[in-house]
Amino acid sequence: KLRALKAAALPVMLYAEPGIDALRQMFADAAKTRTIERNTVTRFDMTDAFNRTALEIANESDFFKGRVEMERPTVARTSHHIIAINQLAAALKTLEVGYGGRVSRTRNEGYMLELDALFERCWTWADDFMPSARSEYNDIMSGEIDSSDLPTLREDTMAFNATTIRMFAGVYYEWLQQGLDPNLLAKFLRDASLKPKVRSGSLLVDAGAVPPGSQAPIATMSIVKDAIAYIVKKAKAAGSQAKRS
Repeated sequence: KLRALKAAALPVMLYAEPGIDALRQMFADAAKTRTIERNTVTRFDMTDAFNRTALEIANESDFFKGRVEMERPTVARTSHHIIAINQLAAALKTLEVGYGGRVSRTRNEGYMLELDALFERCWTWADDFMPSARSEYNDIMSGEIDSSDLPTLREDTMAFNATTIRMFAGVYYEWLQQGLDPNLLAKFLRDASLKPKVRSGSLLVDAGAVPPGSQAPIATMSIVKDAIAYIVKKAKAAGSQAKRS
């Protein structure tokens, strides 16, 4: 075997390409035949409107800037980041098509033609709605909470979990689809408990997205969709109660 390996040859193809964008796209295209981590594809594949938007939000949003994990596809509990770049792209897509919704090639081309409008909608969610919906988000954006505090905060709140953030994006989508006032939704989410490791009384536990006594949401699509429907229903009831009062 050693003799055979010594005699073996491995062909290598080299490309001379001066443009960094073309090199990145070539790398992303290779992911279609060989598995490349999702965070890398998100960073390099600029033919996807939500990848481009995620990078824009990661670089320019007051809330997400400097707090997006670029090197790993998930965020460790000890990390000072809020969400990974591929998870952010998935959350932004959820804002537009709902949790589990698909974006066809034709629809993606439409988004690419109107990127500025897509950026604006996603910025509104990230820097306006999110901070108004949770004190944790508002405090970290204002600087009252430092990113270095995130590992400790994860023990006290599920707000800094990628599945939670995407779930809230799904709730936001469903809420706007029904033509409801986002301020009512923000108030409901702001007042709700996201305390982990409890048996009941915490929003995601009561919604069925987090097992009682646990501190992490279940990312199964059917469970998350049911949880989104539960939160929307509870928020609508709370909004109706507030109007009557």
